[in-house]
Amino acid sequence: CDSSNESVPCWMSSKDYPEICGKTGIFDAHRSPFRAANLVYVPYCTSDAYMGDGVFGPWQFRGARVVRAVFTKLAGRLQG
Repeated sequence: CDSSNESVPCWMSSKDYPEICGKTGIFDAHRSPFRAANLVYVPYCTSDAYMGDGVFGPWQFRGARVVRAVFTKLAGRLQG
């Protein structure tokens, strides 16, 4: 990473990231209902690292549904 730059970034470091990053959606620091949040604990129970929904043999993975449900519940608490 010592010789990395914007055109040849080091993927193991944030040193080449710009000072300001134009995030959108839930990551928008000015408009997101989650802008003041800093931590949400979601117990790990899906065995898929919350990376998606799918089936592998007899196992079903529903991590994406869990994440959507958490965001929906958090948004309801922030608006309510």
